Amino acid sequence: MPMKRSYTPWGLKVRAFCAAHQLTLKELAEQANVNYQSLRATCQGYRPGYDVVKNVDAIMHQQDEEQQHAAR
Repeated sequence: MPMKRSYTPWGLKVRAFCAAHQLTLKELAEQANVNYQSLRATCQGYRPGYDVVKNVDAIMHQQDEEQQHAAR
């Protein structure tokens, strides 16, 4: 049986964001305009994914700001 690869700290942050905003990784990848497999591989540490991290962090920051603005 193959071993499961655990998530990196950034990957855990992405998973927590998805859970808080009720998104799947596929939906987040689509919003960030990145490949789903690349996002998943980056979250698990298989790839450095510099562009993936940059794009996904921008989307997460944008949605957090929108949520905070809506709460006011």
